[in-house]
Amino acid sequence: MDEKVGIIVPVYNAEKYINRCVESLVGQTYQNIEIWLVNDCSQDGCGEICQKWSQKDCRIRYIMQEKNSGAGKARNTALDLIAKENTTAYIAFVDSDDYVDAEYIQYMYQLLKENDGQIAWIQAHHVPDTAERLEFPKKEKTTVKVEATRDYLMNEKMRIEYGLLWGKLYQADLWKQVRIGEDYCCNEDIATTYKVFYNAKQVVVSDRKLYYYCCSADSCTRRKNTEKRTMDILRSSLERTEYFTERKEPELVEMAYIAYLNDILAEMVKCKRDKDRKLYRKLKGIYKQNYKRGAKSQYVTAKQRKKYVLGRYFIGVIMLNDRIKRRKENVE
Repeated sequence: MDEKVGIIVPVYNAEKYINRCVESLVGQTYQNIEIWLVNDCSQDGCGEICQKWSQKDCRIRYIMQEKNSGAGKARNTALDLIAKENTTAYIAFVDSDDYVDAEYIQYMYQLLKENDGQIAWIQAHHVPDTAERLEFPKKEKTTVKVEATRDYLMNEKMRIEYGLLWGKLYQADLWKQVRIGEDYCCNEDIATTYKVFYNAKQVVVSDRKLYYYCCSADSCTRRKNTEKRTMDILRSSLERTEYFTERKEPELVEMAYIAYLNDILAEMVKCKRDKDRKLYRKLKGIYKQNYKRGAKSQYVTAKQRKKYVLGRYFIGVIMLNDRIKRRKENVE
């Protein structure tokens, strides 16, 4: 018999999307699933919708949080119950405003079984903010790579991509000693997933797109910059350095520090763009104290070293490069 897969969905004020999300999950070709709908005290009709779904399909577990505590706490509630019951072999995460292809779980499960991996990772379609369920034709040919998870931990360019919770299937054992940060207003997945990658040995990566990421205007990544959000991003990088320091991993500590500097620079650019002078001055002071370490690191290129020095004295040049990069991405 196929092993059980737990799918965790934190729900908050997603009345516009939740039916679409759950429909895509109950329609999975992989049947042995348990869907955890954790309502974080939604103020719209999400609760009633989720309850109806749980009455309609016995694979759906509906949980109502006692108070609004954020997506991290909602996911941890499900993780704690999964660990307590100890009947789930694999875990996936889906956001309530997103949806997935019918073969989402089946395909990733096969990737793990055929390639002896602990994490399977597929790609996503980015769809507009609409309740309509859009679908795209699948690629006839797909590329699958089996790689050491450490290679990703040493790759700063891939930090955001592998840090996202969704789009992956994890062995449940990887989460036994890991929980998601609950006091983050944003970035809680990036602040957590590296620990799971560190616990694993191999990740199986496919370029097949089976996840539909909704580009909602209310999503955390698109909200206006705030000091709390910015400091959460920087804190996640600093906690990463502490995590790998405790485990005596000097290479990974150095990569975490480079990530910290890159995050400071990125937030400085945003502050300049938003004309937030107070927060910019604060970040500039932090950067001034830390940039030399990055400029001297053996793990950065000459181009990156130049970037760190420019960030100290000529932030306008970095802003110009950022503007050019974003224009190219929009054209593509």
